[in-house]
Amino acid sequence: MSAKSVTIKGFLNDFQMRDQQLPNRRFCFIIGAGASAQSGIPSGKELVAKWLEDLHVGEHAGGMPIEQWATAENLGINGFQYDRAASFYPQVFKRRFHEDPELGYAFLEKEMTDKEPSYGYSVLAQILAHTRHQVVITTNFDNLVGDALSIYTRTFPFICGHESLTGFVRPHLRHPLIAKIHRDLLLEPINTPEGTAALAPGWVKALTEILKFYTPIVIGYGGNDGSLMDFLSSLEPPITGGIFWCHRIGSEPEEKVKAVVAKHLGRLVPVVGFDEVMLQLQQRLKLPDLSSEIESRTTDRLDAYRKQIETLLSKISEPGKDSEAEIAKQPVREAATIATERIAMATTERIAMAMSNPIFSHLCGITLLNEYIYHDKYFRREMYFLKDNGFIQPKPPNNSLEFWDELDGKNLAEVAEPTDLGRSTVKLRTKDIPPELLEDKNNLKVDPSDL
Repeated sequence: MSAKSVTIKGFLNDFQMRDQQLPNRRFCFIIGAGASAQSGIPSGKELVAKWLEDLHVGEHAGGMPIEQWATAENLGINGFQYDRAASFYPQVFKRRFHEDPELGYAFLEKEMTDKEPSYGYSVLAQILAHTRHQVVITTNFDNLVGDALSIYTRTFPFICGHESLTGFVRPHLRHPLIAKIHRDLLLEPINTPEGTAALAPGWVKALTEILKFYTPIVIGYGGNDGSLMDFLSSLEPPITGGIFWCHRIGSEPEEKVKAVVAKHLGRLVPVVGFDEVMLQLQQRLKLPDLSSEIESRTTDRLDAYRKQIETLLSKISEPGKDSEAEIAKQPVREAATIATERIAMATTERIAMAMSNPIFSHLCGITLLNEYIYHDKYFRREMYFLKDNGFIQPKPPNNSLEFWDELDGKNLAEVAEPTDLGRSTVKLRTKDIPPELLEDKNNLKVDPSDL
């Protein structure tokens, strides 16, 4: 029996129909490295290419191209074919880092550090948090699903990152489940041919139970490990509802993938990419845009953070109950003073860097030029911004600084001057100084390099 295909529209129609008409049936998501690529994490194919290049440079001094050098014999990898290098990911990882596996884990950790979940993960997080489709099964080590749930929802998941925890996995949980079948990155991830050859017994039992109730949607997973593929190939009876296996348009799935899809009476789904599929699912499920939620949560967190600081500072400023308590508070108060100064400095730097180009141009004119003419119709609002935020001040002998009609056509450099913050801002953004302000050398009061 050959695997059948369905268009993305057909898949979405099927998903929507089951979601609305089969309340006892759920979907789960099986995701691989391809789903993380749009978040900036290299795909398995890219990592294999990098490791092969390292081996080629380190072991081959001649001029033979890598395509000719990377053979099963030279690498010691049975059956290796360069044009199918990605399917040998575990073997290439072991070959590259066999002398120091910890270096391999450190390499992967670095590649995943500071990566933000892509748009598709924001949709996946909403589905996990707000629908009955609450399970992700992944071969990935990264924490993009967990991060997305933390960033975009107020739901926290059960992350099962080690086979020793599979006894706690249930098909019906109160929280979303993230099943990391190759372990979490910080728990000695399974990344070798021996480790990925078969699923741990705990995972076999847990996934068998899950797939009695969940129809899997596979995205970004090419079936290049033996563990999950062998499990899916041997799973009996066929999964109720089949399996939807998404693959990139123009990229033909491996024969073993087609065999699994055919066995479970599923469908191959040609797609553009992970984010694109999730965007379409968002529309079908009528999930809300998250912009206002993200802004609200950020504001709430910032307000709570500031309130905590204010409460702490207020408590620290209170006199101690006795001389011993007062002595103990002194170093805390010193730390509080430094923290307050640091917060104030960070705040002013953010304002300075966010300042629009027209306002920054006015600050440069007042700071650098002998003559900078004020035009009330165009300048008033920008000048009050500079004054109210502490970037400019009255120039002695003036005691006040107001901007109105009477100042129109007058030289601002005679009534206003930059504060220390204003000068620091110009110095900080020297590369942003409008070049036309520097053309007349006779009008230049201060060279930017002298600030």
